[in-house]
Amino acid sequence: MGGVYPGVKLGMSGPGLRQRIRVEPLGWSTEREAEFKDRFVLYYTGIQRLAKNLLAQIVRSYLAREVSTIQVLHSLKTLATEMAYAMREGEWDYLGQLLDRHWRLNQVLDPNTTNAPINALLRETQPWLAGAKLASAGGGGFLMLLAKSPEAAHTLRARLERGDLPGRLHEYAIAPQGLGVAIE
Repeated sequence: MGGVYPGVKLGMSGPGLRQRIRVEPLGWSTEREAEFKDRFVLYYTGIQRLAKNLLAQIVRSYLAREVSTIQVLHSLKTLATEMAYAMREGEWDYLGQLLDRHWRLNQVLDPNTTNAPINALLRETQPWLAGAKLASAGGGGFLMLLAKSPEAAHTLRARLERGDLPGRLHEYAIAPQGLGVAIE
Protein backbone atom coordinates (compact mmCIF):
# COMPACT_ATOMS: atom_id res chain seq x y z
CA MET A 1 0.00 0.00 0.00
CA GLY A 2 3.01 2.26 0.35
CA GLY A 3 3.09 3.18 -3.33
CA VAL A 4 -0.66 3.60 -3.67
CA TYR A 5 -0.78 6.65 -1.39
CA PRO A 6 1.51 9.66 -1.79
CA GLY A 7 4.11 10.98 0.60
CA VAL A 8 5.26 9.76 3.98
CA LYS A 9 2.49 8.02 5.88
CA LEU A 10 1.54 5.47 8.50
CA GLY A 11 -0.60 2.62 7.17
CA MET A 12 -2.74 0.58 9.51
CA SER A 13 -5.31 -2.19 9.29
CA GLY A 14 -7.39 -4.05 11.79
CA PRO A 15 -7.57 -7.77 12.49
CA GLY A 16 -9.53 -10.19 10.36
CA LEU A 17 -9.72 -11.37 6.79
CA ARG A 18 -11.53 -8.30 5.51
CA GLN A 19 -8.88 -5.63 5.69
CA ARG A 20 -9.73 -1.96 5.93
CA ILE A 21 -6.60 0.05 5.44
CA ARG A 22 -6.28 3.40 7.15
CA VAL A 23 -3.65 5.81 5.94
CA GLU A 24 -2.43 8.64 8.10
CA PRO A 25 -0.21 11.14 6.24
CA LEU A 26 2.58 12.57 8.38
CA GLY A 27 1.89 16.04 7.08
CA TRP A 28 5.53 17.04 6.78
CA SER A 29 6.53 20.59 6.04
CA THR A 30 9.06 21.04 3.25
CA GLU A 31 11.62 21.91 5.93
CA ARG A 32 11.01 18.67 7.85
CA GLU A 33 11.25 16.63 4.64
CA ALA A 34 14.53 18.37 3.80
CA GLU A 35 15.90 17.53 7.26
CA PHE A 36 15.08 13.87 6.67
CA LYS A 37 16.62 13.85 3.20
CA ASP A 38 19.80 15.43 4.62
CA ARG A 39 20.23 12.46 6.97
CA PHE A 40 18.74 9.45 5.18
CA VAL A 41 20.99 7.29 3.00
CA LEU A 42 19.77 4.41 0.85
CA TYR A 43 22.41 1.82 0.01
CA TYR A 44 22.04 -1.28 -2.14
CA THR A 45 24.27 -3.89 -0.50
CA GLY A 46 24.76 -6.06 -3.58
CA ILE A 47 23.70 -9.06 -1.47
CA GLN A 48 20.48 -10.86 -2.29
CA ARG A 49 18.44 -13.49 -0.53
CA LEU A 50 15.27 -15.29 -1.45
CA ALA A 51 12.79 -14.98 1.43
CA LYS A 52 9.72 -16.46 -0.22
CA ASN A 53 8.88 -18.81 2.67
CA LEU A 54 9.50 -16.30 5.43
CA LEU A 55 5.98 -14.86 5.55
CA ALA A 56 4.43 -18.34 5.69
CA GLN A 57 6.79 -19.25 8.54
CA ILE A 58 5.82 -16.13 10.51
CA VAL A 59 2.09 -16.67 9.89
CA ARG A 60 2.41 -20.28 11.10
CA SER A 61 4.16 -19.10 14.26
CA TYR A 62 1.49 -16.45 14.79
CA LEU A 63 -1.40 -18.88 14.29
CA ALA A 64 0.30 -21.36 16.64
CA ARG A 65 0.37 -18.49 19.17
CA GLU A 66 4.11 -18.75 19.72
CA VAL A 67 4.76 -16.19 22.43
CA SER A 68 7.95 -14.74 20.93
CA THR A 69 6.31 -14.17 17.54
CA ILE A 70 3.23 -12.54 19.09
CA GLN A 71 5.43 -10.26 21.20
CA VAL A 72 7.63 -9.25 18.28
CA LEU A 73 4.67 -8.51 15.99
CA HIS A 74 3.04 -6.40 18.69
CA SER A 75 6.33 -4.54 19.23
CA LEU A 76 6.67 -3.89 15.49
CA LYS A 77 3.18 -2.39 15.43
CA THR A 78 4.04 -0.11 18.35
CA LEU A 79 7.34 0.83 16.70
CA ALA A 80 5.55 1.95 13.54
CA THR A 81 3.47 4.41 15.54
CA GLU A 82 6.54 5.67 17.40
CA MET A 83 8.47 6.02 14.13
CA ALA A 84 5.66 8.11 12.66
CA TYR A 85 5.79 10.36 15.74
CA ALA A 86 9.59 10.70 15.53
CA MET A 87 9.43 11.55 11.83
CA ARG A 88 6.58 14.03 12.29
CA GLU A 89 8.45 15.82 15.08
CA GLY A 90 11.92 15.64 13.53
CA GLU A 91 13.25 13.56 16.43
CA TRP A 92 16.01 12.03 14.28
CA ASP A 93 18.09 10.46 17.06
CA TYR A 94 14.97 8.81 18.44
CA LEU A 95 14.05 7.59 14.95
CA GLY A 96 17.53 6.08 14.69
CA GLN A 97 17.03 4.19 17.96
CA LEU A 98 13.68 2.92 16.68
CA LEU A 99 15.24 1.75 13.40
CA ASP A 100 17.84 -0.18 15.37
CA ARG A 101 15.13 -1.72 17.57
CA HIS A 102 13.12 -2.70 14.48
CA TRP A 103 16.22 -4.33 13.02
CA ARG A 104 16.79 -6.37 16.21
CA LEU A 105 13.14 -7.49 16.22
CA ASN A 106 13.42 -8.56 12.57
CA GLN A 107 16.29 -10.79 13.64
CA VAL A 108 14.16 -12.39 16.36
CA LEU A 109 11.52 -13.27 13.75
CA ASP A 110 14.18 -14.66 11.43
CA PRO A 111 17.85 -15.02 12.44
CA ASN A 112 18.75 -15.26 8.73
CA THR A 113 17.70 -11.63 8.31
CA THR A 114 21.33 -10.68 8.70
CA ASN A 115 24.65 -12.20 7.71
CA ALA A 116 28.36 -11.57 8.16
CA PRO A 117 28.79 -9.07 5.27
CA ILE A 118 25.79 -7.00 6.43
CA ASN A 119 27.04 -7.03 10.03
CA ALA A 120 30.52 -5.95 8.87
CA LEU A 121 29.04 -3.10 6.82
CA LEU A 122 26.98 -1.91 9.78
CA ARG A 123 30.01 -2.08 12.10
CA GLU A 124 32.10 -0.05 9.66
CA THR A 125 29.46 2.66 9.21
CA GLN A 126 28.46 2.80 12.91
CA PRO A 127 30.40 6.00 13.73
CA TRP A 128 28.09 8.03 11.48
CA LEU A 129 24.77 6.27 12.20
CA ALA A 130 21.83 7.20 14.36
CA GLY A 131 20.22 3.94 13.23
CA ALA A 132 19.89 1.44 10.40
CA LYS A 133 17.99 -1.57 9.15
CA LEU A 134 17.61 -3.64 6.06
CA ALA A 135 14.43 -3.10 4.12
CA SER A 136 11.86 -5.86 3.76
CA ALA A 137 12.80 -9.38 4.84
CA GLY A 138 16.49 -8.57 5.12
CA GLY A 139 19.46 -10.70 4.24
CA GLY A 140 20.65 -8.15 1.73
CA GLY A 141 19.11 -5.79 -0.71
CA PHE A 142 18.54 -2.24 0.44
CA LEU A 143 19.99 -0.88 3.64
CA MET A 144 18.29 2.16 5.17
CA LEU A 145 20.78 4.32 7.03
CA LEU A 146 19.91 7.33 9.16
CA ALA A 147 22.94 9.49 9.85
CA LYS A 148 23.56 11.32 13.12
CA SER A 149 23.68 14.66 11.32
CA PRO A 150 23.78 16.08 7.79
CA GLU A 151 27.58 16.23 8.11
CA ALA A 152 27.71 12.59 9.19
CA ALA A 153 25.51 11.70 6.19
CA HIS A 154 27.99 13.44 3.89
CA THR A 155 30.90 11.48 5.40
CA LEU A 156 28.88 8.26 5.27
CA ARG A 157 28.05 8.75 1.59
CA ALA A 158 31.70 9.45 0.81
CA ARG A 159 32.73 6.27 2.63
CA LEU A 160 30.14 4.17 0.82
CA GLU A 161 31.20 5.60 -2.55
CA ARG A 162 34.88 4.69 -2.08
CA GLY A 163 34.43 1.55 -4.13
CA ASP A 164 35.82 -1.13 -1.82
CA LEU A 165 32.34 -2.28 -0.73
CA PRO A 166 30.11 -4.52 -2.87
CA GLY A 167 27.09 -2.20 -3.08
CA ARG A 168 26.23 1.28 -4.28
CA LEU A 169 24.36 4.35 -3.14
CA HIS A 170 20.89 4.86 -4.55
CA GLU A 171 19.03 8.05 -5.11
CA TYR A 172 15.48 8.11 -3.78
CA ALA A 173 12.55 10.48 -3.65
CA ILE A 174 9.44 10.67 -1.54
CA ALA A 175 6.57 10.18 -3.97
CA PRO A 176 4.47 13.35 -4.25
CA GLN A 177 1.67 11.36 -5.91
CA GLY A 178 0.22 7.93 -5.29
CA LEU A 179 -0.53 5.25 -7.84
CA GLY A 180 -2.29 6.53 -10.93
CA VAL A 181 -4.05 4.58 -13.64
CA ALA A 182 -4.33 5.98 -17.14
CA ILE A 183 -7.23 4.75 -19.23
CA GLU A 184 -6.79 5.11 -22.94
